Amino acid sequence: MTLQIVKRDRAEYALRAGDGEVGRVREGVVHFHGFADEADARAGGAAACGALAEWYRERARAGHPAPVTPWPAAHSVPEDQRLRLGAVVVGRITRDVEAPGVEVALPAGVLHAVATHLIGRQYAAVAARRSTATAATLGERA
Repeated sequence: MTLQIVKRDRAEYALRAGDGEVGRVREGVVHFHGFADEADARAGGAAACGALAEWYRERARAGHPAPVTPWPAAHSVPEDQRLRLGAVVVGRITRDVEAPGVEVALPAGVLHAVATHLIGRQYAAVAARRSTATAATLGERA
């Protein structure tokens, strides 16, 4: 499913796939929502972090290593909700009212086009890991 990044306002973008919204980007954080349950969100978070880790490895191989951008106020995220790259907390599992979600910090200081490419890679990884139940409802949330 193709991901569209649509500007909502000055500071937020909607992530859309199919007929619905699958997440958003705001203030350097990408949020994917609509997981079937917390285990599904955890698998999606692992996939998003895997795509992020691969991006960092590619940068290093190209001679442009970048420090891993930590999650803002990582100390305040409960241990069972933390998403890590090595020892660095880069995101969290959210316990949204409707369904669990995943939030991951985008690398600091990257160009808009680079962030857009990375978000697309993260979405592809997350979509591939979604459970059958979640995939069936993907796009139903507006």
